[in-house]
Amino acid sequence: MHTAPQPRPGAGHHHAGEVNLFPNLFLINTGLRKEITESIIEICKHFNVEYLQLKDIGKQAGHPNIVGMEAIAKQVLAVLQP
Repeated sequence: MHTAPQPRPGAGHHHAGEVNLFPNLFLINTGLRKEITESIIEICKHFNVEYLQLKDIGKQAGHPNIVGMEAIAKQVLAVLQP
């Protein structure tokens, strides 16, 4: 049986001006089947893990291209920066 990973000490608890280097943020890729995405969201909610459903990721051969990587970075930063 697998158990959910435990947060690192201090993860998710930081003070103004500090950067949380180990946030609990699960990235949900684009292009997944609806039932997979829904399952991931349900699991994240159950274990109280924040998630980000990525959108508009440019890809080449199924993998993020340069534009896609920039889009991922912007979306992640928008969640992590207060």
